[in-house]
Amino acid sequence: MKYVFFILLVFGLTAPIKSVFGSDVRVVVMADMGNEPDEMQQMVHLLMYSNEIDLQGLIAVSGYALHSKRQRKDGTFGKVHPEMFLELIDAYAKVFDNLKLHADGWHTPKYLRSIVRHGTSDFGSKAVGPGMETPGSKLVAGILAKDDPRPVYFVGNAGTNTLAQALRDLHESRSDSQMDQICEKIIVYENRAQDDCGVWITLRYPSIRWYRSIQQTYAYGGLRSRGGPQGPYTWEPYPRTYRGQHEWAEEHVMNDHGALGELYPYRMRPPGNAFIEGGGTCPWIGLANTGLWDPLNMHWGGWGGRFSSRKYSNQDVIPYGKDMWSNRATIIASEKRQAKGKSFAMFLADTEIESWTDPVHGEVFESHMVPIWRWRRAMFSDFRARMDWCVKSRSEANHNPVAAVNGDTTNTIVTLNVQPEQDLKLDGSATVDPDGDDVAFRWWIYPEAGTYQGGIKLSPQDADQLIFDVPKDAAGKQIHVILEVKDGNSEVPLYDYRRIVLNVNE
Repeated sequence: MKYVFFILLVFGLTAPIKSVFGSDVRVVVMADMGNEPDEMQQMVHLLMYSNEIDLQGLIAVSGYALHSKRQRKDGTFGKVHPEMFLELIDAYAKVFDNLKLHADGWHTPKYLRSIVRHGTSDFGSKAVGPGMETPGSKLVAGILAKDDPRPVYFVGNAGTNTLAQALRDLHESRSDSQMDQICEKIIVYENRAQDDCGVWITLRYPSIRWYRSIQQTYAYGGLRSRGGPQGPYTWEPYPRTYRGQHEWAEEHVMNDHGALGELYPYRMRPPGNAFIEGGGTCPWIGLANTGLWDPLNMHWGGWGGRFSSRKYSNQDVIPYGKDMWSNRATIIASEKRQAKGKSFAMFLADTEIESWTDPVHGEVFESHMVPIWRWRRAMFSDFRARMDWCVKSRSEANHNPVAAVNGDTTNTIVTLNVQPEQDLKLDGSATVDPDGDDVAFRWWIYPEAGTYQGGIKLSPQDADQLIFDVPKDAAGKQIHVILEVKDGNSEVPLYDYRRIVLNVNE
């Protein structure tokens, strides 16, 4: 019987390739601009991907950091800074025409300026209530109220009381069932807890997909997780230090890369440099790679990391550590006061442990940081290449290859319904590189993303076609195959990915 399925697959008669939910989300960024230089770093980076993301709000908000003792000393205590978004957009405008030489879909500077708002300067849920709306909360409420079926994806890089106020105001004129319909479209990726409004919101609106990352979100930059292993080295030839990361950024981002790169600051923290971009890059960067990342299934993993497949309640015993809700005592205390013994639940990132061998340096890592570390080289290279787009002609710069699966060159996730013991053929031969570079192939199984935990041997892994037997004992399980392609550019090699989700029939 398995040979029959092989013949059907070759002639395209098995279940058709179809894309899983990909990039079609509306995105709102909430950031505590002015907190420290990493916010400016992250936003320079984000603007370099604005052609990939449907940005609908850039909101300067408050949070823990803007109410810290450090901010009291430097005079920024409690203040929000929407003007910093505008400064970045003005610089983006100066490289906008050159960016259009390299890709389509860039938001115009005029449009980006039109979606800048600010939330309250006050902290947490105490700033949520009747008559406390802000330009930011009004914008969010308007986005959520639109007759648009697409989910709204919130990047929570600071406190979330702007979202809380919007929900409260919407609820004044809507029934509980109408609010449920709105909330079912909301996805929040929270870069650790930075006020108590995550609890305020999830207690009242449990249908929201709330994702909280406490430590994993820091894995884009830096050397170590907190008390954990050293991360992969991907900024050669500069030293494997925090300062080395900034030296990499000096060459490939800050200097000779146009007006936007000039605004990318150093991130200083005595006695030396802190690692670049803090924790605010990972909450949005998965959206830039829709062939790999699905915001409705963040337990599948990708550039933005990997989360638990189920929500954990604050009443649960959380695996792999006690600091899954927050790593700040003041936030933990305020969330407990907000909960008042009630149960709330969220998807968590730091519960997810992965093992991975860095193919460049041969180092073995096992950590809750690996779900991001495994993509770090590709992410660094991608950012570097896009900064080149600010100043170089198309012929001088590099561009991503386009990975294909069975002739499908769309940048989407693929699902296939397959049978146990089926001879499965996956064909990447239609993969192309827009610059004419050679392309290297690597197929691999992502076991933590699927539900089948048995071993699958892929051989060869580096050919443009892959044929393997679906295991007999995989019936009823899901297998995730990743096609990773890399171009042959010697200066800044670029990657593309396609995830193939195999649903094995019973």
